[in-house]
Amino acid sequence: MAADLHASRGACFFHLRLYADAVADTTRALKISPGNATALVHRAKAYAATGQQKKAKADAAAALASDPSDDDAKATMDALEPKKARSIHWSPYDRVRDVDADP
Repeated sequence: MAADLHASRGACFFHLRLYADAVADTTRALKISPGNATALVHRAKAYAATGQQKKAKADAAAALASDPSDDDAKATMDALEPKKARSIHWSPYDRVRDVDADP
């Protein structure tokens, strides 16, 4: 129960943009309950907000390992993955779509 309270308070600190406090409280929660997926996710988000990407990815991966069905952990992990650049290549030989317009 104490771990859940620290994890929840850490989430509150995260939403208040007090990232150092969020990390501290979620770390306290993890000392009490090392596999607490909620605490791992919130600490991952706080780490990401402070630019500590390696720590954020490690916590998100640990949260997924702890609870593979946790949607918040999946979303956090997806957000931490680098986005693939989309090609903006255009060729005059590309297929032209039909436009339904009146002349």
